[in-house]
Amino acid sequence: MEECKLTKRPCRAAIKESVDKCKNPIILRKMYQIVELLRKMVDDVEYKELSEADYQRASTICDILRLEDNEVRGVKYWVSGCIIPRREQKGKKKRGRRVK
Repeated sequence: MEECKLTKRPCRAAIKESVDKCKNPIILRKMYQIVELLRKMVDDVEYKELSEADYQRASTICDILRLEDNEVRGVKYWVSGCIIPRREQKGKKKRGRRVK
């Protein structure tokens, strides 16, 4: 992924264009969550309202954007290793429920 070199106005237009092109509501919600986290992280007042976990999430997003391609793959494998067991646990809980 190339580093964005747009100045303020063109960058805002590019962000708006990206959002307008996205038709997936789940991804739109994720985009909003990410933008809000990053915006609050650099806001002089709102950063105080961020929980430690949210601050860490925002910092991690920034760190991931600085990674090289091969490093991103390593992080992806690690994250998958964390998420897959959690999904499997949720699946077991759902299958174990009785429907009345």
